[in-house]
Amino acid sequence: MRLLIHYAGDVHQPLHASSRVNKQYPKGDRGGNDFPLPSAHTTDELHQVWDSILFESEGYQTMPFSASDWSALTTRAAGLIKKYPVSDSVATDLDPTHWAADSYKITEEFVYT
Repeated sequence: MRLLIHYAGDVHQPLHASSRVNKQYPKGDRGGNDFPLPSAHTTDELHQVWDSILFESEGYQTMPFSASDWSALTTRAAGLIKKYPVSDSVATDLDPTHWAADSYKITEEFVYT
């Protein structure tokens, strides 16, 4: 179950589900890990920037979460949901091929531009 949850999360993360392949990266850029960027906020490659939610957060949370950690994450999630609303038809779509296609579209139209 833990792996299923992990994979379901990864397919929603464009750089966890893709790799840029071109003349510069004939074997792919490992989901942005080999795509260098100017260092900022201790990140220096595209995958780190994406995982930081475009510099919204840095590093990894201390585990296990405390009550204040859960509260802060709940507040952050509510803010993201308000800022980026999702229609009910998208939120209830349980087809993983649609999730992968959405991730690819984000990668193609936003991440690597």
